[in-house]
Amino acid sequence: MKASDMRTLALPTSPSWRQQLRRLLDACRHHLHSERERAEFMQLDANALRDLGLHRSEYDSYRCEAEGDARRTRRRLGHRR
Repeated sequence: MKASDMRTLALPTSPSWRQQLRRLLDACRHHLHSERERAEFMQLDANALRDLGLHRSEYDSYRCEAEGDARRTRRRLGHRR
């Protein structure tokens, strides 16, 4: 491709193209955030996990339930006022 041809190239400006790009960027941000959270969780030692009542192997299940991607199957306990 010649340099003169490069000047005539333009990115599509339709709203649907922009929306698709925005969705892709949002998905990438969400994925990176999830990976950071997973890395933090995996750094917890066995005693901390036991105190929290969690197990490493169930992290993805906990995350999916918390984000609403899976039906809640665990009992939630909270403080009553």
